[in-house]
Formats: sequence, C-alpha cells, structure tokens
Amino acid sequence: MTRNADDFFSIGCGRCALGGTPDCKVHRWSAMLRQLRNMALQAGLTEQCKWGVPCYAFADRNVVLLFVFKESCGLSFFRGDELQDPKNRLEAAGPNARSGRLFRVTEPQQMIQHENDIRQWLAESIALEEQGRPVRPVRTDADLPETAGWHEYLLSRPELAAAFAALTPGRKRGYLIHFASAKQESTRIKRMEKYTPQILALKGMHD
Repeated sequence: MTRNADDFFSIGCGRCALGGTPDCKVHRWSAMLRQLRNMALQAGLTEQCKWGVPCYAFADRNVVLLFVFKESCGLSFFRGDELQDPKNRLEAAGPNARSGRLFRVTEPQQMIQHENDIRQWLAESIALEEQGRPVRPVRTDADLPETAGWHEYLLSRPELAAAFAALTPGRKRGYLIHFASAKQESTRIKRMEKYTPQILALKGMHD
C-alpha cells in the first residue's frame, strides 16, 4: 500500500495489482486529483498519506481524503455532515454514515463549476477543527464497540463502508473487537487491511 502522497499520483494507492501500471484508475483522474490536492494545500492543510491515499489534516486532525474509483474521484470530508451544502453536492460516505460526506467528480467541468464550493467546504472544515469538538462517532448499531482508526479507514474506502454496513451485527462486532484488541496502531491497521477483502465479500471473520 502506498505510503507517500507523491507516489499516489504516480503509482496509485497500491491496493491492487494495477498499481504502477497504465491501467491504474488514478491515472484516469490524475488532472482532477491534482487540482483537488492543490486546493487542499492552498487552504493550509498538511498532506500525509494514510490508507494508501493522500490525507489532509489541520492541527494533526484529519480533515479530508482524496478518493478515486473507476468512474469518479473526489474528496471525502470527515465532518461533511456539518458543512453547508445548499446544492446537495455532498453524499453520505456509506448507507449508515453520520459524519463522512463525499464530493464526487465525474467530469472536468464540475471542477470549474464547484470550485468555490470546494474551497468553502475546506475553510468550513478547518473552522470546525479550530473549535476542538470531536467528530461524532459513526456506528451502524448502538452496541458496537468503538475502534480507533476504523472510522477513518472506512472514509478512505466508501465501498468498504457500504459492505461493512451490510454485515450482520454479530459479524460487525467480531471484526471491531478483533481490530480494537491490537495494542499498537500499526498492528490494528494491518488487521484492517487483512480482512478488507473478506468484508468486501460480505463475509464474517470465520466464514
């Protein structure tokens, strides 16, 4: 998985065998992804690479991620539900998402049409972080345990968020307990990555 933001734009996220090849979907959206990157940096955010994609933070708190699919790319806002969106351009990051919202781009014209909106959302996101309030936790079931890093990981992979939401409560709970039991963050991330294909296949840990 890609660990450097510059590498993301040249070889992709590294999550599949297409990374580093002309068929990597990042290349299809390269120009628009670079525009989104520039706007995030111009807003004063700090660039890192998390979960294989560029992540932008303010005061060490995650604000927004770049995402890329075969048919679209865009921004994934961690606190998107708190942003002003009179044009309804932001969509939920998953069926049960509370805070994460996506801005999806499918053609270059949208970058021009919504540039002011994007810049406004970035400014609003920074203002929210300056207030110091925590992001509201995302839960698909009231009794599911919270797992550090899982919310952010789902935001980096909306398709995974949708698959996880479709699992039974018991399967969800099993995964979250397993992830949360890791004492180190690096171990927790490795567990999340290991079981991502299983979750996408709508299977539990022991299926």
